[in-house]
Amino acid sequence: MKETSFSVTNSCVKPVFVNDGTRLLRLDVEDVFYVGADGHYCHVYKAKGKCVCTLSMSLGAVLSALNNGSFVQISRYEFVNIWHIREIIGNLLILEDGNRLTISRNFRGRIEDFLCVLTEIRS
Repeated sequence: MKETSFSVTNSCVKPVFVNDGTRLLRLDVEDVFYVGADGHYCHVYKAKGKCVCTLSMSLGAVLSALNNGSFVQISRYEFVNIWHIREIIGNLLILEDGNRLTISRNFRGRIEDFLCVLTEIRS
């Protein structure tokens, strides 16, 4: 049996700020549900699929900036905050707000390795 240990904290080492051109706005990373890439831009979403900002950065750069151990990539175009995952059914990931995202085949194994998964024994 493979034993995995990891530490997850729910806060960044440094606060993250978004520059909107005239001011810096603090982005509460723990409130981010997921980030999706669209061409050269990334959209940061909170509850109910509300886009809070659009960034002119690659998905990898956004993941590096936000990653506090709570984010996992689910496809080439999206990563999610594990604290907002309600359930995973096959390749469908359902967030706490009911939003549904598709997990890519290539990333399914990574997600299961990243999460602490307990197996229920049914009699």
